[in-house]
Amino acid sequence: MKYYISQQIDVVIDCTVLGLDFADAVSAVINYTKPDGSTAQWTPAVINTIAKTLSYSITAGQNDQAGTWILQPVVTFPGSVAIPGTTIELVINARYA
Repeated sequence: MKYYISQQIDVVIDCTVLGLDFADAVSAVINYTKPDGSTAQWTPAVINTIAKTLSYSITAGQNDQAGTWILQPVVTFPGSVAIPGTTIELVINARYA
């Protein structure tokens, strides 16, 4: 499926962490880098402890740059142990007039 600039996109990211019970997570974020190199993070709307996934809806206003976005979930466990998940690339295409 192709994604386009200014389109709402629902992302679900796998965060399997071997040896840790995902149900014990105290917080989670999705760090991202936009195509222009700027960085920030989103707080996932849904943390699925059974499937070990984080979900977030990127709004049309947030999806403001065409190119490759880099997304990486980070789950924090008791004791402030922050474990990064698998980094994914999300390609956003420009709209054509």
